[in-house]
Amino acid sequence: MERERSACIAIPAIIGMFLTFSLTALFSISLITLWALIFEQSKKKVALLSSIAGGFALILITDAIVSQYVSISVFDLFTKRVGGIVDVLSSGGGRGTSIVGESFFGRLSTIFQGFSIWAEYPITGIGAGCYEYFSKMNPISFSDSLHSGLLAERGSIGFVAYASLFVHLFKKTLHASRDTEFRSHLSPEMLTMTAIAPYIMIAHLAFSFSTYYWINWIFWVHHGLVYATLITAQKAAGRQILSLKPMKNGLVQYFIQAEHAKKTP
Repeated sequence: MERERSACIAIPAIIGMFLTFSLTALFSISLITLWALIFEQSKKKVALLSSIAGGFALILITDAIVSQYVSISVFDLFTKRVGGIVDVLSSGGGRGTSIVGESFFGRLSTIFQGFSIWAEYPITGIGAGCYEYFSKMNPISFSDSLHSGLLAERGSIGFVAYASLFVHLFKKTLHASRDTEFRSHLSPEMLTMTAIAPYIMIAHLAFSFSTYYWINWIFWVHHGLVYATLITAQKAAGRQILSLKPMKNGLVQYFIQAEHAKKTP
């Protein structure tokens, strides 16, 4: 039953990422696969390679079906897109050509502008939301990279704060997913969640190279899910957790109590 559920999730996900024609999705899958091949156990590597082979076969089948209806091979477009980017980069932007409508180089220019802003405001940055005011001649609203965007708007101070948080959280997820004694106290469900947590962080890292999304809800969903998993696992393992409560009761409880008081005669 568990395998059937995983297949029901994995198959639409693979097809969806393929049909989006997204380099970010391709980079994310590649980074996750590379991590698993290097750091996972041998048995899991065999299962991963089998999944990759199955996923590739599924992509070819999907491409053949889609091609019959739209007369366009998404797989060929992917090949041309990646090849075009490599061609331009290898030629230094002189002789190479990329596909029409390629967004990679436009994103790259916003990333380089972020580093230019940071070079002028290295400590505190230009200020949150002020990215587009740096250049009046060619205003760009934001960087297409979390790293250059944070350096530009928050400076070295903000970037170091973010990097420290990310490294600390990643270390915690690795401990929760690898420490045998710690994992011996967890339920099967929590074992699964703690095993997934590092891959959520790797996916977040992959997204951050092409998306400035620390102000986006997806960023906080990723971190919130990892924090919730770690806190639940720590409690299940009987570990102490430092908690701070600025309020005795949460705002939701206050609202519920106030509403109940109105209804009570």
